[in-house]
Amino acid sequence: MKNKEIIAKVSKEFGIDITKRTRKREYLYARAVYFKLAQDIFRRSLTSIGKDIGLDHATVLHSINNVFPTIQMFEPGVVKTYNKLYDRIKFENEQHRELPTTSEEATKEILDLRYRLSFAEAQARKVMSLGPFEDLLCHIPEDKVDLVRVRLDAMIKML
Repeated sequence: MKNKEIIAKVSKEFGIDITKRTRKREYLYARAVYFKLAQDIFRRSLTSIGKDIGLDHATVLHSINNVFPTIQMFEPGVVKTYNKLYDRIKFENEQHRELPTTSEEATKEILDLRYRLSFAEAQARKVMSLGPFEDLLCHIPEDKVDLVRVRLDAMIKML
């Protein structure tokens, strides 16, 4: 998939032309989503990502490192749109990739998939396991759960 195709999908999803030269927030956020998609899914160079919308690599880097984290913190709707586009583009990209033609390529593909599956399983176990906190959380009385949630949220914000 080419950068221009990703640009078209992001522009359509946000209902704006992300190539337009403006610093309005909705355009910044939509461009940040495009930059992040192009980097996360296709591992494109920053120069390549920015070139198709007339921006340089430094702007792309700034957006990925500063604008996108702000989106993640304060704009759940934009994050939801990013996730939807990520899943759709990733699925379309996987549907169009070439199948291995030799047994050696197929073996490499299988080993790569096994590695990625074991990595994903390990990540899932980390997420699902709360470690030493799991036992503590199980002993919280049900009528105090909301209070604990509020206090934990406050403690996390202080970090």
